Amino acid sequence: MESQLDRNVCRGRDVEEAVGDFVASLRTASGELQMTGVYHVRIGMEWMDPMMSESLKILDEDRVTGAPLPPGGGPSTPPAATIRRFSPVVVELDALSEIEGLVDQTSSMALDLVAHGGIENLRRLESPDPFGRPKYQSAQRS
Repeated sequence: MESQLDRNVCRGRDVEEAVGDFVASLRTASGELQMTGVYHVRIGMEWMDPMMSESLKILDEDRVTGAPLPPGGGPSTPPAATIRRFSPVVVELDALSEIEGLVDQTSSMALDLVAHGGIENLRRLESPDPFGRPKYQSAQRS
């Protein structure tokens, strides 16, 4: 059983999964409705603290066990970054584009979000190529 997180703490993996689910839903709906074109997406995070006295923390996880790392860090892990102000990520997204490009855009959005918390690598989604090279090769038909 997972422990309850404070209201100003979230897991990076949950952020990644939410971005992936959002893009998958957008792609499905666009396909079913035959809606082509580019969506202007603005995605960010809010937390329940009307006085902004509590900062947001995005927790990373252990690569081997998948367990959330403690907010205060540990012997080999730095503490979670304190986020007092969150800058939304703004992108143009073609939900019906080639899957290779859409996967890279989705990963880039997720990485931009979790990077606010000091997370440098994605855990659930595939990290975008830093040089913009496609990760997937389309099957060649002969």
